[in-house]
Amino acid sequence: LREQDLSMRAGLYTSDLPGESAVLQVRRDSTAFSVPVTTITNEAGGLSHLYDATLFLVLVLGLTTLWWGRDWAAWGLSLFAHATLINFFLFYVPLPPLAAFAAVLLNQAIVGTLLPAGLYISAFALAGPVITARLRRFFHLVFLLVLLANLILLCTQTIGYVVFGNTMLERTGVTGLLFAISIVIPLIVLLAALLGADAARRLRLRWILLSLSLFIGAIAWNNLAQLSDAFSTRGFVRQAIWWAALLCGLAGLLYAVLRKRVVSMSFAINRALVYGIVAALVIGVFGVLTVLLENTAIGSEAGVALTVAISVAIGVVLEALRDRINVMVERIFFRKRYEAESALRRFSRECAYIERSDRLLDEAQEEIHRHLGAGASAFYEAGDNGYVCVRQRGEPMYPERIDVDDRAFVSMRADREPVDLRDVTSALGDEGFVFPMAVRGVLGGALVCGPRIEAYTRDERRLLAELAQQVGTALHALRARDKEALVTALARGELDLSTARERARAVQSVR
Repeated sequence: LREQDLSMRAGLYTSDLPGESAVLQVRRDSTAFSVPVTTITNEAGGLSHLYDATLFLVLVLGLTTLWWGRDWAAWGLSLFAHATLINFFLFYVPLPPLAAFAAVLLNQAIVGTLLPAGLYISAFALAGPVITARLRRFFHLVFLLVLLANLILLCTQTIGYVVFGNTMLERTGVTGLLFAISIVIPLIVLLAALLGADAARRLRLRWILLSLSLFIGAIAWNNLAQLSDAFSTRGFVRQAIWWAALLCGLAGLLYAVLRKRVVSMSFAINRALVYGIVAALVIGVFGVLTVLLENTAIGSEAGVALTVAISVAIGVVLEALRDRINVMVERIFFRKRYEAESALRRFSRECAYIERSDRLLDEAQEEIHRHLGAGASAFYEAGDNGYVCVRQRGEPMYPERIDVDDRAFVSMRADREPVDLRDVTSALGDEGFVFPMAVRGVLGGALVCGPRIEAYTRDERRLLAELAQQVGTALHALRARDKEALVTALARGELDLSTARERARAVQSVR
């Protein structure tokens, strides 16, 4: 190997470009020969269609999770899918030997890191709070060590073979074992999460765990083939099993993404319909314009001016047009969700006219659970040195009292914006959202909405924030009315001292 020139060693290590000519140094016994060789195309036969099907499924998975993903579970899968595509591209694109050598190094340094990292990110996002902090730190440490060791050994192996003509690491197969471990670790994380997950989360994990097991098992099997012929995928039966595991795993993963709601498909379909109709209208207008210009005896300059004018007009009305089409699509194709959101908006407008604070909170909670299917909800009001739970429904149960400097409430006082509990450390847990109830810049309370099987969409979160604000304003007005009535009664002398104190305590305390 060391007697080959650099280009030949690079060609031996990588996929050769068809038609490349080189001189191969061969030794037989004690005699050396220089043999001219020319690379030829390796016909994949029927397997090329299987590669095409694999790439297509990976592409669909990557684009679906990238465009319509709503959390790190989807974005991790998107990173994994796109890294897989880049891996195929860098390995199989025809390049001259030295360029192919650089592509292999790039693939090992970047793609070989991003592919298992995407799986790992997705696994932990799907696992949620089931994995304890200590176990998380352990998994993080092991994964980083395996990833770093694999990266160093892979690059050392490639550079050693091509630059120095050394095949020592090439023979060991340790890199294949390390890569197999790095992609199996996410499966272990998902399995640990499945054992301790609740029923709702378990439904989501089963399909993804099964599909990833098939797909990752096929990848790991292929990499372990470097260790021993016992792991080889050669032969008709082994090839059939390997391809079946690979394709079934990818298809199952795509099904799990769509069916088990790792991405918000209703949002995806909504946007596809809206922008498809908008595009059709715009193309239709330009088509009609083109016909008019072709059949009208006007100059070319006037035709260009008319085209520009209509383009500007379409741009001006496009936003309003999109909004109207969006409402139409919601009403026709997503009527149930449209009616639920309309009911919540109607309650947000009407809640200011409810005369009793207890009825206001009961009605608000009922509307939230009826129309959004929240697993749990709670209302908190500002009390002495913290926030007191005044209404609670569903599981999990929230604390009766929250410290005034709880991070979720500190964030809401600072920004007056909803808080994703995954982003802060709070006594309310690490799943769900908290929506501020602020009046004139003062945080008087909050609405907590717990997790559900399907994550809240951006429109739903915006609607809940509006509802929390309106309920907070109405509640503040009712509390102020009670205090005003007490002051008026005292001014008129209608209350004795003990009755006044009792009324004052009732008004002051948070029920």
